[in-house]
This record gives sequence, structure tokens and C-alpha cells, in this order.
Amino acid sequence: MKNTIILILVFFAFIFSSCNSKNREKTLDSQSKKNVQTNSKDILGSWNWRSEDKSQEFTIKIKRIDKDSVFGQYCAVYNNGNKIDCDVDDINNIKGLIVKDKIKLKFDSFFGGKNGKAEIKIFENYIEWKVTKSPNGEYYSPESAILYRKSDTSKTVVNNSDSSYKKVQLPFDFQKYMELCYLKENKICDDKFPFYKSDELSSITHLINNNINKNIPDRIYCIQNTGLDFETYIFQIKDESQDYLLTYILITVKDNKIIANQLIGQSIDGEAPEDVDVIDQTFVIDKDLTISVFDKIYKKKNKLSIKYVVNSDGKVQTI
Repeated sequence: MKNTIILILVFFAFIFSSCNSKNREKTLDSQSKKNVQTNSKDILGSWNWRSEDKSQEFTIKIKRIDKDSVFGQYCAVYNNGNKIDCDVDDINNIKGLIVKDKIKLKFDSFFGGKNGKAEIKIFENYIEWKVTKSPNGEYYSPESAILYRKSDTSKTVVNNSDSSYKKVQLPFDFQKYMELCYLKENKICDDKFPFYKSDELSSITHLINNNINKNIPDRIYCIQNTGLDFETYIFQIKDESQDYLLTYILITVKDNKIIANQLIGQSIDGEAPEDVDVIDQTFVIDKDLTISVFDKIYKKKNKLSIKYVVNSDGKVQTI
């Protein structure tokens, strides 16, 4: 009888212990899910990776998390900006599900590649991207990359309060600048007339490629326009249809969209066909954003061709 009572007590103790263990597992599992959900919310925003040789850049923007569903967009810059797998519109090309500490997702490239698969693993200070199935078609995202948080590229480029990009001081006499700075390293030139390569301003390059010229800009100048709610740029690029012609185009940009673009200069780069007559043109931009375009005449004073002004709304007007 005594042995029977002991067995009954042991049985109930086992059942009680088992129930408590299951309850603890449920509690831990619930807490774990809560932590994952909290961590997943923390990944909202932009994350960036750049290759050591700076020839590739990859940005993931997590725009929305709805319960366990994730929506976002990537931008991949490849081969120093010769291939830009991005889109200037607010189009999502990433969507997936949060599974524990990972996001399992599907993605399409902006070059037509479809039905790719990848996973993003979430860590405390960074995220890890890994392609698990290549899309059918062309794409330029890295196969794997570790991305760290950064401010949104498009906002950085178009925000007047951001001082991370050096601006060209006005007035800007382009012919004098070329004579002084183009082939020489000069601290005055670096301070007063800085320029950027296409991969250093990848979102602006992408705007240019989508809206103006499919070629890659050789140089991009950020122009000083204090107090205005848009950015002004001049870029140097080969003409899309006449590759012997180097053109200089002014654009104004707001909210990652081009407000206006205007050809303000051109010159021969290399050998032009014998039957083509091209007038070299240069320009001067004054502090009030008035632009004077001049025809260059050999051994004579330059001749004023046309004048423009950038208005306070970012549009360019002939004057």
C-alpha cells in the first residue's frame, strides 16, 4: 500500500513538472516571438554595403512591415555605375516573411530578372543579405553582403540642410575653371569647385540615366543654391547619339525627381566627322543662378549666345 501511494505521488509530480515545463516553453516561445517582432521593426529604413574597391554599392530600403510581412526596395550599383539596378519610382521589388531571426523573401531586379529568392538575417547592428536562388534574367545585386544602417540616399542627395556634399561656389566660370583645374591637382580647385563621380552620386546618376541620357556622367558638380528647397547639379556626359560630343547639362532636383534640365555647354571630345560643324560653348553661373552661355571663337572674345535663370521653383527660364 505504501509503495502504491509513493508511485501515485511520483506520477502526479511528473505530470505537474511536465505541465510547468510546457508552460515555460510557451512563455519563452512567446517572448522569443515578441523579441523577433521588435527586432524586425528596428530594421525599417535604409541599409548599405559597398565593395572594398568601391566599384559596387548595394542599398536595401525596408519600407513597411505588416505583421510578419516585409516590403521594400533594393538599389544595386555595379562596375562603377555602368550598371544601375535601381528605380527612381516608389516601386517595391522585395517582399517576404519574417521567420525567427530571418526574412525569407522574393525579389525582382529592375533589369527584368524575375522570381529571385534571398534571405536577410537580422543581427543587432547589421543585416546580412544572401541570394538563395538567382532570378530568371539580368540582375546586379551581390550574391551576399553585410549591410549597415545609413540615412536614405535619395534624402541625403536632395536635402539642402545636409552638408555632406561639397558645393561649387558661385560665380562659376567654367572656362576659367577648366584652364586652372581640369588637368592639375589644386587645393583651391578642390575647395571651390569640387566634383563627384557617377558612383559617388548614384541616385543622381540613375535619374540622369532614366530621364536624360543613358551614358554615365564623367563628372557631377553640386552647385551652391543656399535657401532654396531643391538641389542644382551640372553634369558632364557624352552625347547619347553623337559620342564625339561632350555636353554639359544643368538639372534641378527635388524629392528625387528632376524639375528641369537644360543644355548649357558642349565641346568636341575626340574626332568628329568631317561634315559636322560643332560650336564649342562654355558658361558662367552667377550667384543669383543666372546662366550665361557663350560661343567660343578662336583667338577672339567669346560671344554671348543665350542667358537662362533658375527660378525659385527650380524651373529654368530664358531671359
